[in-house]
Amino acid sequence: MSVYPPRGARRTWMYEFQYRRQRYWKAGFPTRMAARAAEAEHLKTLKTPSTLTAMGSDFRTVANDYLDYSRRKFSTKNYKGKVFVYQQFLVHAGNCPFAAIDARRVEEYLATRHPNSNYNRHRKALCALFAWGFHRGLISANPCVYVGNMPHQVARRRIPTQEEMVKILLAAGEYRPFFLCLYALAARLGEINNLRWDDVNFEKREVMLWTRKGTGEYRAQVKAMNQEVYDELHRLYNKRSGQYVFPNPETGQPYRNRRAQIKRACLNAGVPYYSWHSIRHHVASLLADHFKESLPTIQRMLGHTQISTTSRYVQSLGDDVRGAADLLSLKKSPENKSENKMPG
Repeated sequence: MSVYPPRGARRTWMYEFQYRRQRYWKAGFPTRMAARAAEAEHLKTLKTPSTLTAMGSDFRTVANDYLDYSRRKFSTKNYKGKVFVYQQFLVHAGNCPFAAIDARRVEEYLATRHPNSNYNRHRKALCALFAWGFHRGLISANPCVYVGNMPHQVARRRIPTQEEMVKILLAAGEYRPFFLCLYALAARLGEINNLRWDDVNFEKREVMLWTRKGTGEYRAQVKAMNQEVYDELHRLYNKRSGQYVFPNPETGQPYRNRRAQIKRACLNAGVPYYSWHSIRHHVASLLADHFKESLPTIQRMLGHTQISTTSRYVQSLGDDVRGAADLLSLKKSPENKSENKMPG
């Protein structure tokens, strides 16, 4: 437990401490004694069951409240994944009091989840629920912080070759403009699916894409249109009937699921089934391996906030790595230099 004097732009005293692996802090106190007193009161509150906890909220009630919050904050896929996890936990543990769930009960449930990658996904969803409840005073600690992830090997993603990608684009039929934008703009599925005409600037040949990836808040990224994308979008603009560029003709709204379209395109192209996201991985590897673009450039093209994320997309070896591997050849080792010389 510590208190800190005014520093820099902060002109008041603050306190900071950890309790059950959680960090707490607050500023705005005029004196050191005031900060100390507030710190002691905060710690006392954490050690005393809250009013909400005393009311005995059950797991189902809290999970439903969190799901209402998640429906607005996260993607539909994320939301549905959480619904499934909490339903499975209810089947296993029953509708017990939310505050009574400890690390042991969480571990017992996770032990039924196989393989380890599934274990980790369920732990992540439960951890998000308990963290939400913790910050609202429903529990004094998140039990998932005492339960670690299981090691697992991330499977190497299958991505189409350039030849397969061309076949897919040609076999896309009426959905070819959608496929082309996804490919040429190195975009995420949701970014193109929800693209509006207000975000297409034909004069500057730019498209503004919106995503919540990385920060959780909507952020914009401007992408340049090549000639193919410009021609296709300009053709569609002349026939537009609403605010969305690629709407479902039956509803006028974005498609809720486009999986059938990529499956049909792969089938017609005579290539194995690839997911929508595989196209994005293909573009990243193509830029790195064939066009020798730098990792920061690819990062900006993909719209990643962290370059470490971009590195996972690039499934190729740079010339520097290949050159280093050649140096380790036994034929080039120092001991064999004399043997490798031509006789005089």
